[in-house]
Amino acid sequence: MSRFDTILRLKAECLIWVCCFISSLAPVLMSAQVSVSAALDKNELLIGDQTGLHVFVRYPKEASIDKVDLSGLRTVPEIEVLNTESLENKGDAGTLLLEKHLTITSFDSGYYFIPPVYVTYTLNGATKTDSTNELGLKITPLPVYQDSLRLMPIKDIIEEPKKIQDYWFWLLVLGIIGLLVLIIALANKRKDKIKEVGPIRIVPAHEQALERLQHLEHRKLWQQGQIKDYHTELTHIFREYLEKRYQIQALESTTDEILTQLQKAELEKSWQEKLRYILQTVDLVKFAKAQPPSSFHGEAMENVRAFIQHTKEEEASV
Repeated sequence: MSRFDTILRLKAECLIWVCCFISSLAPVLMSAQVSVSAALDKNELLIGDQTGLHVFVRYPKEASIDKVDLSGLRTVPEIEVLNTESLENKGDAGTLLLEKHLTITSFDSGYYFIPPVYVTYTLNGATKTDSTNELGLKITPLPVYQDSLRLMPIKDIIEEPKKIQDYWFWLLVLGIIGLLVLIIALANKRKDKIKEVGPIRIVPAHEQALERLQHLEHRKLWQQGQIKDYHTELTHIFREYLEKRYQIQALESTTDEILTQLQKAELEKSWQEKLRYILQTVDLVKFAKAQPPSSFHGEAMENVRAFIQHTKEEEASV
């Protein structure tokens, strides 16, 4: 073998060793760098359809992502960004992966370039900016059929859910009808009640007093030894009659006060004396605990009844 051949063989072996060394360092070198890329789910869309735009940022743990600038997408007014979602997880070889998933659409036909997305990051104390690749998106119009007689299929009507406000008119009508029915029913009931009751007769004072005297007489209180109770109720009936008949305050007045008030009523003197006698004798039994003969109790009842019969009003109010 010549010397030239020997030199060539040594150079080839060195080159092989260098390549092997570089290939072994490639993962380490790649893991220490930040890579940015972008991709579309579909490069061609019909007007109004949607597709996904994905931005991938792979970076080592030593790096920090400061900003992913999506403002460049606004420079293309024909492309609209509907929503954006961010994800971050671990990649291979100890790197981190940041993903930005966007949903885009367009309503203008044509071919548009999606501008790069700029990513700012900090690595080893230095702040740098990298960008994604530029992408192309083709928007095609809806197909137009040459046959003018062809009809497009009829789509179903999309109805929004019903709300209570949709029925307010009918609820108002039903409420008014119900109120009118209630008013008519109450008016008829009131009319029927008035017809059933008829005119109301006010019972005169003397009828009330005579009825109560009869009830007291049937109870036979003084015959059972309840003399004070008998004369107390007899006096109350008599004073109540005087108060209603002559419009005086007889229940809370003394005998003299009652006689003074009755002087204006033009009561006969004979009956004034009988009235004095009735009230005074009954007061003696009530307050002085007098023990009159048994005939006195019946006479007191008859005197009160006779006074009421003599002074009664004949006309009854309706």
